[in-house]
Amino acid sequence: MTSHQIDRYVTFKNINCDGIARRLVDRIQEHLDHSSQASPWLEYFKIKLIERQAMGQDELFFVGSQVNNIRAFLEQCEDIEALNLLDEVEENCC
Repeated sequence: MTSHQIDRYVTFKNINCDGIARRLVDRIQEHLDHSSQASPWLEYFKIKLIERQAMGQDELFFVGSQVNNIRAFLEQCEDIEALNLLDEVEENCC
């Protein structure tokens, strides 16, 4: 933990929610671009990311509305680092 205290109930100060969510969306895109295994999640997230852009949703809104699906996808990909980011955004930003 950093020396900054976090209190999500008072403010999002010292929490980079947008940055974390952006990193998660980037990780999802990387998996979509480089996955060699078949998965229904691949097509699902390809469609959802296109829809996100079309609706003008920011990354934090997208991640917050897709937490369970993102978790299942990242578990399948065995992406522990991204799962840790997801835990962080879910606990501190959603």
